[in-house]
Amino acid sequence: MMNPTKIRIGQADYTVHMFPETHDATYGVCLVDHQRIYLSPNQSWQQAGNTLLHEVMHAIWHQSGLNCIDNPTEENVVNIMATWIHLVMTSNPDLAEFVLNTERHWQYSVASDPDVEASSSDD
Repeated sequence: MMNPTKIRIGQADYTVHMFPETHDATYGVCLVDHQRIYLSPNQSWQQAGNTLLHEVMHAIWHQSGLNCIDNPTEENVVNIMATWIHLVMTSNPDLAEFVLNTERHWQYSVASDPDVEASSSDD
C-alpha cells in the first residue's frame, strides 16, 4: 500500500500531489477547479491522514452541492457529509487504508505534480 495518488469523489477524479519540501505554510490544500489535492511533506504521519481526509471533505463540500445550500442546518450537513464520506471511502480503499494506517507508508509516494516539475525545469 502506498499513498493514494488519485481519489474518486462523486463523478470527479482528484489527484493527490506533494507540495515542494520548501513549502511550509499549510498542511494541505484542495483546488476544486483543478481537481487536485496538495499535501505538505512537512507534517507528522499522525497529521497526514487527518489532513488528507480534511481536504477530501472540502472536495465533498463542492462536489455534493453543499456549498450551494443557503444556511444549511447541522442535520443537513451531517447527513450529506456522512453519505459522501462513506461513498468516497468505499470507492477508494487506498484512501481509507491511508487515513487509518498512515504510519506504515507516509512520505513514500505521492504523485509528482507536472506543473511544479515544468516550472522547476524552466529555471
